Amino acid sequence: MERKIKQVTSNSAEIADSAVLNEIADATNDVEQYEEIMTITWERLDQKPKDWRIIYKVFISHLFILFLINHYHGFSFLLD
Repeated sequence: MERKIKQVTSNSAEIADSAVLNEIADATNDVEQYEEIMTITWERLDQKPKDWRIIYKVFISHLFILFLINHYHGFSFLLD
């Protein structure tokens, strides 16, 4: 899972692969994987300003997870 998170939150200019984002989002349904994902993404947020793409991509991946949860479970309050 760590490799996938680092792949979608890399410092490259490439857009994250939606299939990998889907896998990460699906993994958040498991408590242990959720904790691992949140730990890794929190560490990824601790970057220098010159690595702004990593920080940006972490936020994008979290938005993707929230939208996916809303889509599958109808938690509209998450988006209000």
